[in-house]
Amino acid sequence: MATGPVEDGLAAANQAYLLATTHSSIPLRALFQACLDAGDAHRVRGLLDKARHFYSQARDVAAQIDPTDSQARDVAAQIDPTDSQARDVAAQIDPTDSQARDVAALIDPTDSQARDVAALIDPTDSQARDVAAQIDPTDSQARDVAAQIDPTDSQARDVAAQIDPTDSQARDVAAQIDPTDSQARDVAALIDPTDSQARDVAAQIDPTDSQARDVAAQIDPTDSQARDVAAQIDPTDSQARDVAAQMDPAADPAEAAVLAEIHLGMLLLASGHLNTAIQDSFLPLLGQNMGQHNRGRLLQHLGNAYRSAADWGPAKDHLREAVSIATEMGDEIEAAGRHGDLGNVYRSEGRTAEALQEQEKQYSFALQRGDLSGLCTACFNKGFTFYSMKPAPDFPQALLYLTLQLALARRLGDSGMQGKALNCLGKVYTGMQQPDQAVVLLKQTIALTHSTGNVAGEGMAHGNLGTAYRDLGRYEEAVVNHQTYLQNADSRDDVGGVAIMQRELALDHLFSKDYAMAERCIRDAVLTLERIRGRLGPEDSSRIAHNEKNQADAYNILQHILALQGNSQDALVMAERGRGRALADLMRAKVDRMGEREAPVIDSIEDITALAAELHSSIVFYSLVTEQGPYSVGERWVYCWVVDPGDGKVTFTRTPLQGDPVQVERGELDQGYYNTLLRSMGDLSVEEPEPSQDSDENTSDSQETSDDSDEDDLDRVPALKVKPPLSTQQPQEQRWETQQARERRWETQLRADYDLLIKPIEKFLPKPDGREAAPKITFIPHGFLFSVPFCALVAADGDHLVQKYSVSMAPSVQVLQLSHRQLQTHRRSRPRASVLAVGNPAPDPARRLPPLREAGKEAELAYRGLGETGLWLTGGNATKDCVREEMPRHTVLHFAAHASHTGCHSQPADASRAAGNYSMPGYIVLSKSHPSCGGILTAEEIRGMELSAQLVVLSCCNTGLGTVTGDGVLGMYRAFLAAGSANVVVTLWRIPDRKTRRLMRHFYSSYRRSRDAAQAMRDAMLHMLQNKKTSAPPYWAAFSVIGATTPL
Repeated sequence: MATGPVEDGLAAANQAYLLATTHSSIPLRALFQACLDAGDAHRVRGLLDKARHFYSQARDVAAQIDPTDSQARDVAAQIDPTDSQARDVAAQIDPTDSQARDVAALIDPTDSQARDVAALIDPTDSQARDVAAQIDPTDSQARDVAAQIDPTDSQARDVAAQIDPTDSQARDVAAQIDPTDSQARDVAALIDPTDSQARDVAAQIDPTDSQARDVAAQIDPTDSQARDVAAQIDPTDSQARDVAAQMDPAADPAEAAVLAEIHLGMLLLASGHLNTAIQDSFLPLLGQNMGQHNRGRLLQHLGNAYRSAADWGPAKDHLREAVSIATEMGDEIEAAGRHGDLGNVYRSEGRTAEALQEQEKQYSFALQRGDLSGLCTACFNKGFTFYSMKPAPDFPQALLYLTLQLALARRLGDSGMQGKALNCLGKVYTGMQQPDQAVVLLKQTIALTHSTGNVAGEGMAHGNLGTAYRDLGRYEEAVVNHQTYLQNADSRDDVGGVAIMQRELALDHLFSKDYAMAERCIRDAVLTLERIRGRLGPEDSSRIAHNEKNQADAYNILQHILALQGNSQDALVMAERGRGRALADLMRAKVDRMGEREAPVIDSIEDITALAAELHSSIVFYSLVTEQGPYSVGERWVYCWVVDPGDGKVTFTRTPLQGDPVQVERGELDQGYYNTLLRSMGDLSVEEPEPSQDSDENTSDSQETSDDSDEDDLDRVPALKVKPPLSTQQPQEQRWETQQARERRWETQLRADYDLLIKPIEKFLPKPDGREAAPKITFIPHGFLFSVPFCALVAADGDHLVQKYSVSMAPSVQVLQLSHRQLQTHRRSRPRASVLAVGNPAPDPARRLPPLREAGKEAELAYRGLGETGLWLTGGNATKDCVREEMPRHTVLHFAAHASHTGCHSQPADASRAAGNYSMPGYIVLSKSHPSCGGILTAEEIRGMELSAQLVVLSCCNTGLGTVTGDGVLGMYRAFLAAGSANVVVTLWRIPDRKTRRLMRHFYSSYRRSRDAAQAMRDAMLHMLQNKKTSAPPYWAAFSVIGATTPL
């Protein structure tokens, strides 16, 4: 007896095949289609051997089709493949019209038995009529449920009809559903009442949760089933269902043969034989001539095969082309499915924001059509993507979509999708630290996938089961299951699966304290992930995402294992290999285009010590390492290496990453803490009214600036500052007390950060010797440490770090080396300084941005401070087109303007990373070049330029912030380095307009003499510290120098 649309589709497909093979009047093209449909129905049901039989028969039939068959040609000729309405005719056929239905199904309309099978008669009415008879009249609860159902409401009747009146739990679920709430009723209607797990989930769904309710609110199961019946092709396969309404490929024997071969490749892919599907089926077909319909389908399945093989570059190329073909043909159904498949590739790379955008197209289209099978697939895709979020999975959303997928798969009778749902739910429960529940689900998955011959699914389930066993402390069973999947994946050329299992085995051995075997396994994983990286293609965001999703964790584990074994120098090399890779690729490509000799690769401890000696700078390399332990518990540590530029000695320290709540009023240090810190520093920097006169200002500056105003010092962010009403303003004395309290708080916090980050390595740093040029330190931060104002950290003697050292930063040692190479090249090609100074542009009035009067003066002093060589642009002259044209011509670029680090959509950087968005955000606000120009110079535009700047100064707010990744901060400075600049000065918070001009005057005075940006910034900060009006860190410590700096 049929138990769902998949079973019904299998019965219908078998009946159609029987008719096609027993009636001599059935044309060959109908027999061909019947073979394909039967193969599809058996494949979806998990009966892969039978599916292979039908596909092979379809291939044989294709060879017999007569291309001169006028009937076949006429059928195809009647349908315009570019006419979406014509293509969807089959889906719109009245299900009560048996003749029309039978014609679409290619079934003999005189055969009542076949007609009845095709019609898939809806038993709902008979069940609904018998509802009353099934209710125990002595059961008051059941009677009450029935009493609440409107007998004229067919949807409400249908819900009740699916509930076993003897099942108290199911009755209780129904009793909680408001029969007048159509959305809540529809959710319940999707759940199999005999499925206790699905029923329990339904019972937990909040009927006030619009998102959960809306998942099924627009689905009328009866209509969707009737529409599927109309096409009379496998109702679970939206692509196959509408094939009758498209250009019939069977009209051409060559096209029919190609279609049969594609289906055989699909079968290999479904069974997990990736390499065979790619090499023996899909690639040989790729070189053949074929119609667009077949080519689109071939590219789609070849792209899916490459995704499964972790070959994501060609996977994206093929799927994008497949989407384009479907779009050009006006085939919305095929396009929706291919968008979902493309989203899966993005998910595999770690680009989860883009994955959800693509998958939402598939989900929305299936929901709109009432396509239960398409919705089932879309729910799985979205659920898996929510599980794959970094830095932490979105478990509630993953559980919601995967549970709905499981309910839909069971309703459809689709064993393949049930297996996928159970497998992924097992992963989710393991991640939620419920390994016992995960083991139950994963054992079910293994049994199901084994029974259907799904080799890949069975292997994955063993891998996930191994992880659940490890969380239960059952390490031997964990190793056995992980080894099973490793061998399974390796036999199918599933490189991604191999890498995952190598990592899991490393953790198994780590927790059982077999460190040598753990190191061997994780090194294997690192090498495998490098193979995958080589296949990604040229997209910068793909390389960053792959590092964040896959490589970063492997390097983290390897550092931990090496440190446990006392191999700290090798740990440093491995930490470096996991940093700044994508940015280094962009910079290296720029060096190559400049015709320079190939830049050396930092690949050993000797390479790192040699660079420190060449730069005459100590290198302080940080790594935030999670030392993982059993039961998904980990402790965070600060690993730190100090490289001495003199003797090349490398010293290693390891400090627990936890704050002292009494001392600094916080729990654990993280990015959120530093976001709060920087916002507060920025608030403080722009709140203090300017003094009436500043002793270090020259006469002309004093005359130009009205310092008698009580207005706040404006900040350089693209938002309008509005003074509060007088009634809400604090009295001057109260504001001064508040400021003093905040400054004391910041000094306490900066001392605490010094104790965490500098004090453990203090004795390994160079000692100041009283010379004018202070010793140099180049910090290589990691994670949220990019947000630490290192210059402002306060030692026990009360000195800020900048008072003892010249400080700069870089995302990695490799980027530092490339920055040094670019600086040398630019100095050779352009020995004389030439500045492009942009200050206080006139932005679009619609943006309502306040003018920055001091920024215009700052640009002038930068121009004059470097000898008046170059160009100085302010106001309406600082147009986007003019600035872009001038940027490649100068050695120093100075911007004093409004800017943003979040991109045009103002998405917070931490939210951007959590959503898997690794684009390069940020922009500078310039003047409009013409009426249609917005005047916005974006980071992406800057990255594509060819610059030869030795120094870029971004004297704007927050230009050092952005999405923090293992590649560094994705923002403005990264764009300039990628474009060819050697050094970039950025800010960590909002900066005050007037005080920044003063700092920059001292900066350029020093830079003109030394051409060393780090030393010049130190001199400027020391000047600010000498004046009590500007000595507080919020007024000067926002600035950081990124890149290699050496005196001329």
